[in-house]
Amino acid sequence: MYLARQPIVDVHRRIAGYELLFRTGGEAIADGGRATASVAASAFADPAFADLLGRHRGFINVDTAFLESDLVEFLPPQRIVLEILETTCFTPAVVARCGELKAKGYRLASDDYRGDHAAIAPALALLDIVKVDLPFLGGRDPGAIARSLPGMAMLAEKVETEAQFLQCRDAGYVLFQGYHFARPAVLGRTGGDTSRAAALAPLSVLEQDGEDPEVEDAIKRHPALVVGLLRQVNAAATGLAKPIDSLRQAQLHLGRRQVRLWLLLLVYLGAEGGDPVDNPLVQMAAVRAKTMECLARRLGCSGERAFLAGMVSLFDVAVGLPMDDIVGRLSLDAEIARALLAGEGALGSLLRLARATEADDGPGVSRALAELPGLAPEHLLEATDAALRWAGAMA
Repeated sequence: MYLARQPIVDVHRRIAGYELLFRTGGEAIADGGRATASVAASAFADPAFADLLGRHRGFINVDTAFLESDLVEFLPPQRIVLEILETTCFTPAVVARCGELKAKGYRLASDDYRGDHAAIAPALALLDIVKVDLPFLGGRDPGAIARSLPGMAMLAEKVETEAQFLQCRDAGYVLFQGYHFARPAVLGRTGGDTSRAAALAPLSVLEQDGEDPEVEDAIKRHPALVVGLLRQVNAAATGLAKPIDSLRQAQLHLGRRQVRLWLLLLVYLGAEGGDPVDNPLVQMAAVRAKTMECLARRLGCSGERAFLAGMVSLFDVAVGLPMDDIVGRLSLDAEIARALLAGEGALGSLLRLARATEADDGPGVSRALAELPGLAPEHLLEATDAALRWAGAMA
């Protein structure tokens, strides 16, 4: 079994929750929501599992049988949105059960709404969120759907373009889900993002084992980068008598390894900073990198190289530069370069495995695991679990 976690963002593109998808054998655990939700309930029986969500809520598909079972109450109401499948018939008994769950503190969402008002009308007063799957609309105006449900929190699902996001946002949608939010508008820039690209120079010095003064000098060449790094370092520092106000202090306090991590994060966050826990691209990169690190160590390979490959693998999205340009600027070693540019070697296979897991691509997960003798699905679940916890704890 493995876990796929798809971000749900608000109008400011900050993470507001995650849809949780459980998979086994490269495929969905079962059709509908019963088996998936049952696995989730079993998982949440372990209090530590809730850490996978950080401070956010998890959306879980449920069907009628699961709603009516006692298992649902293993799911913590303060952490979970019950996403009722579109195949559910809201009979009086189902509506009554929804009322009981609402009284216990659960939030309810209707999944894959297509404009059939009569189908959800019996439960409308109990629903907190209505999810609209954009491809199902067949060209119909998503704004008309929102206007037919005044006062309802609307979630646009499978948002693939900036135009779709803006159309739904302007129509009153407040939540959004789709791959677009891990590929922000910087992809359309031709010259690259200067503030983010600035972090590549000191990273290159670190990768070549440069001395601390060389790293400091490379950072100082970009004032916005200095401000961004110090802001991030002070946000993470606790128990200090006074704030860190120099790069030398930052390096002494954190050490080279942690400075390197913050530089990697600044490529995604930019000099303006922001909370990495709420940034979908940061979360994707962090989970990808940590998953690859954990799996590489199990294979007896360098976890540090795997982590770096995972973090850099999304730099082209964040910076708006071709990957071959980024690899050249960072002076990465041949193994990492081959993985990033050609998908070769064990690192290339680990990168394919991480990407397939993110995309909830069951057959892709199976193929990637087959390229990596010694790794089994349970190892992927353990690695993903560790990576989600680590990424959720970033500050």
